[in-house]
Formats: sequence, C-alpha cells, structure tokens
Amino acid sequence: MTRSKSISVGLVVVNFNVGGLENVVYSLYTDLKALGFKVTIFSENGLDGYYAGLVNSDDFVFLDNKLEFLFAEIASRKINVLNFHHSTFGIQECSSIGLPCVYTVHNCYSWLDTESFAEWSSLVEQATCIVSVSQFVKWYYESRTVSQHNNSVVIMNGVDINRIASSKCSIDADFDWCGDHYIFAQFASFYPIKHQFLVIRAAEKLHDLGLDFRLLFFGNVGDNNYFDFIND
Repeated sequence: MTRSKSISVGLVVVNFNVGGLENVVYSLYTDLKALGFKVTIFSENGLDGYYAGLVNSDDFVFLDNKLEFLFAEIASRKINVLNFHHSTFGIQECSSIGLPCVYTVHNCYSWLDTESFAEWSSLVEQATCIVSVSQFVKWYYESRTVSQHNNSVVIMNGVDINRIASSKCSIDADFDWCGDHYIFAQFASFYPIKHQFLVIRAAEKLHDLGLDFRLLFFGNVGDNNYFDFIND
C-alpha cells in the first residue's frame, strides 16, 4: 500500500460557498485526490454553495455544528489527519485524543479585537502544526499571540500560472464579453475589511487612462449594507 493510500484527510471549513479561502481549499482537495489521498470536506454550519457543488457528494459532509457527528464520520472514514481552515470546530477535542491536527492561518484577522483574537488563537494553539500562508501572516500571528508553538511553518499561498494558462475557462463567453482585454477578479466575501471598494477606485483610475479591462467579484454576501454600497 502506498503512503497516499494509507492517509485519509479531513478538511474542516466553516462553510463552502465562494471566496478566496474556499478556492484554496478546493484546489487542495483536487490536488490531494489526484495524488491518491482519501479526502473529506467537513462543513461546520452548512451555508454552502458553489464550491460544495464541485465536490464529489461522497466527499462532502455537513456537520450541522454537531461534534458527535464529526467524531462518527472520523471513525467511519478512518480519518487520520485533520486540516482546519478558519474553522476551529472540534480542534481541541480532536487534539486531546491524539488525532494530528493542522491549522492553516489564511489571514492576519486584524479586525479581531484583543479578546476575540486571544480566544481564537488559544484554539489554534491546540493544533499539531500551524501553517501560515505567508511569512507576514506568520509574523503577525506570532506577534499578537506571543506564540510558543514548536511546529509552525510557512507554505506560500499564491497563483499557479501553469494551471491558469491551461485553463479552458470561457469567462468572455459566459459574460458576453468580446475583445482583447485584461480581466481582474477578486475572490472574497463582501465585508468592508475585504476592500472591494478600493479595487473599484483603482479600476476607475485605469478607466481614466483609457485601458480596456473587466472587473469581477466572487464572494459570499456577508454584510448586506456593504454589498448594497458596492452595487451603488
């Protein structure tokens, strides 16, 4: 039996609709599957949509915030490593029974106040390994937590140019766009902290220069008032 055949991975998310984090998790899911790993995506609260629909139905589990359901699925699927993405659901309980838990820190989460950051990071510290998506994210996390975690690494998050170059995506056809132009896309939920309005301001400057381009936003509507502001 190969190493990949003996490892069953659980990816734990809060939900699995549209956003930058979801895009990264979906890429991780497809790449691990291609390498022969068994992979299950656990969705904490079930507010799922686009990316959930791309996953094999047998590989997707809605937990409904039930810890006992998570443990039952871990046992039945013989999960032997968990990778948490933003979600901390069950990380303390799983770590306490010796199940290897990897926590991926995707952001600085600078909008969390001191109390909220301390509460969140106290759970992250339960992980066997902490993975930060950039050196700056790692520095920020460790600066704010005074983390003493002895297994903290950086795995750079970025864009696979070769995958984009070989893509069969037909955005122009889908949106009835024609011509030779750049397309700028932002994958992020609609919250003020995501700064979509700054992207629009930058686009206005490009427009003033006479450049031909298109602008796309993909993401959950987290703040309805902010979303309405962007639409206006």
